Amino acid sequence: MGWFLAALALAGVLLSACIALVVWGLAGTGPFDIAVGNDRPRLDPIPIPETACPIVEVIHREADHFQQTYTNARFATLVVEDTDAPWPDQKQELDDAARSLDLAIALGAPAFPPRITKHLNLVRQALHDGRTLLATTTRPARLIRVDDVFRDGQEQFGYASDLIGRQCPVPLRANSYTLVPASTTTTASVPGPALP
Repeated sequence: MGWFLAALALAGVLLSACIALVVWGLAGTGPFDIAVGNDRPRLDPIPIPETACPIVEVIHREADHFQQTYTNARFATLVVEDTDAPWPDQKQELDDAARSLDLAIALGAPAFPPRITKHLNLVRQALHDGRTLLATTTRPARLIRVDDVFRDGQEQFGYASDLIGRQCPVPLRANSYTLVPASTTTTASVPGPALP
């Protein structure tokens, strides 16, 4: 009986280690979290008008939502068998989150200096390209095809966030705490204050 308890304890330790590795590995999968696992060069902030801060808050909130939705979809690649079964709910949530982030950027970008707008336009292009690929994705395991495109957007989003810096109450970048999947709801509009 003693060997059985020892084997059970060892199995528990191994399972805990595997779960920790999976969570640690997914920590850097949030495409708009520039704080973790990104060794790109940093840019110095440039002045932005104070009136741009409410827009930063809206884009930040949408980036957070997109990152959480993306993380949920990445978790799905671990728990859903690699079959041809469609995954319409999460796919739609991810597409809606990408569309909402794109809309927030499109409406808010004119409030920023051209250097920031340049990076935000590249983010929009990556979101568009990612959504195009996502539309042809028939199962969660194929989400890997979208990763590189969204990673390009992440880098450009990081540069825009660097240029804004800490001039507003919240950073442009998404928060880095979205490691655990949360329930999400599909939204058709950008929540928060109205954009100019």
